[in-house]
Amino acid sequence: MKKAAVLLIAFCMLFCAACQAPANNPTASGQPDGTSPAEGFMWEGKYAQLNGEKKAINLDAHSMDTAASNITFTIDEEAKLTFEDALDAQFNYYTITFKSTQPLWMYVGYEKDGELYEELCFLEAGEEELVFKSYIDGFMDGLSASKLKSFRFSNCGEEAASVEIVSFGTESKPSVEKDVFLQNEYIKIGADLVYGGGLSYLEYIKEPVALVTLDGRAEVGINYADLVDATEVRSTSVNLLNNYDTGRLVQQSYYGINQAPYEPGTFMGREWNYNPVMGGDQFMNSSKIIDFEVTDTHIYVKCRPMDWAKDNEPTFSYMEATYTLDGRNLLVDNRFVDFSPYEHIQWNQELPALYVIEPLYRLAYYPGRNAWESGDIVYRDNLPFWDGVWTSFTSRENWWAWVNGAENSEDSFGIGLYVPDVGKVMGGIFSQNGDVGDNPAKASPTCYIAALQVMTLVHFKPLEYSYALGCGRLDEIRASFKELAQEGTMHNDQLLNYNKD
Repeated sequence: MKKAAVLLIAFCMLFCAACQAPANNPTASGQPDGTSPAEGFMWEGKYAQLNGEKKAINLDAHSMDTAASNITFTIDEEAKLTFEDALDAQFNYYTITFKSTQPLWMYVGYEKDGELYEELCFLEAGEEELVFKSYIDGFMDGLSASKLKSFRFSNCGEEAASVEIVSFGTESKPSVEKDVFLQNEYIKIGADLVYGGGLSYLEYIKEPVALVTLDGRAEVGINYADLVDATEVRSTSVNLLNNYDTGRLVQQSYYGINQAPYEPGTFMGREWNYNPVMGGDQFMNSSKIIDFEVTDTHIYVKCRPMDWAKDNEPTFSYMEATYTLDGRNLLVDNRFVDFSPYEHIQWNQELPALYVIEPLYRLAYYPGRNAWESGDIVYRDNLPFWDGVWTSFTSRENWWAWVNGAENSEDSFGIGLYVPDVGKVMGGIFSQNGDVGDNPAKASPTCYIAALQVMTLVHFKPLEYSYALGCGRLDEIRASFKELAQEGTMHNDQLLNYNKD
């Protein structure tokens, strides 16, 4: 069977995604490594290690090396490993420690709600041992699986795949809240696990911030509660990010093919490209959370994103994000892998998409030639809604900020986006001066920008980039981004070289 045919079969199956990390790097996906085999274990062509125990299996593969210590075989087209006795225990999370010379589809078979169920997962190729990890479908809804039965593999590469499986594992993990949070002395952030782990919350907590009614409109700023009567104070705990729907948030979003064999959906009255979005689709179907970790210093998430313009159609892609606090800055490392069968076209990619509350309605940035030399900042007011009016803004300092209506940078308050090596954003305002109530994070009006880079998505090739969000007074935001630029620890070389290799 040819590669394209194997991939197209996958479209017809039930599917999931999974987290994958080098076996010697437990923090790469925020979960412990898979179960290691017992000392002296030999698979002998008929045994596997499952949760540290030796289990009898049947393996149907192109060829097998029964003298190897670990399960070792080759796949021309497909292979299937079946446990002679299904694991009769509840679980909601599974792992496989493996190595493969070619990318693989993996179908995990188990019982859920008394019915046989298969999840389709993707395994990346690599020379080193990896640990693939995933919560089951429906984990965030409290579902569990039972009777783990089989693992079926399809070769998606151009050559025969040599596969080595060290061990399998299952766990029953506790349920979690929808939102997870992290904070330091400057900011408090939150990620929404139902919305694929997208950033849904950012509050500046270093100084008192208030949302008030001032001069007839909603304004937000430091010590703004002191400027008005108590009756004009709407809130003293202000989330600066808009999360009105699955398309808002601060999140990854990419664009690919827009023609046959792909069937475009429709959004805003026009045909829409293949568009994996971290939060979900326009119909409010949320992306599946695959893995996550929350520590004192970072939040890690991985999801399988929905196709934005389609109704409840998960894309064949994974998104990962690590959120780390650094003073007034939030540092974000993103990773995306597309494994659809499509040959994509060149398109402007959103790196990332940033939606903030409407009271931060002025866009500030430095458009001059002498980066970081205290040149004048430009403020753009009354920006149009972006539907068909793709206004762009260029900065050699690679940052832009949405701020309030204050007249100077010392008093301007807001949130800034810094994307190393990316010098242009597009954006605008939806429903400027519209009603935002007491919680503009949940209101329809919003301000949007996305850093832009023209790129073509490539099968099985990780796309990685980093950015920072800064919060506070505008001059403080700019100073913190300047420090990041001068340190040189955050860069996007991989992004710039993605289509050059």
